[in-house]
Amino acid sequence: MDTVLSLTMADVVAALLLLTLMVAIYLFARWTNDESRPLLLKRMISRAGAKLTQSDDPLLGDKLAAAARVCAGCRNREECEILLAEESEGDIPDYCPNRRWINSLRAKPA
Repeated sequence: MDTVLSLTMADVVAALLLLTLMVAIYLFARWTNDESRPLLLKRMISRAGAKLTQSDDPLLGDKLAAAARVCAGCRNREECEILLAEESEGDIPDYCPNRRWINSLRAKPA
């Protein structure tokens, strides 16, 4: 008994859409799981002169984890890498989505 594979145009389009979605999910997962992102966040915190060890905030760990997730989704990675390669100290750039939080970590004057 011979079987014939008969696909309609809708079947082909659905298969292509599914394949495109799978590739997009894979690429997004690779992009957000970039292991260099936590290092960039650490360097940006150091750039601001902030000291994580001197904080008395009991939620610091949670806030740091949230900042790392924000950093992982940031679209300005290249700008961040260039800035941190050129200058190790200075202000946090406006494009950094963690700017306000990092600036809040700076040592308060006594």
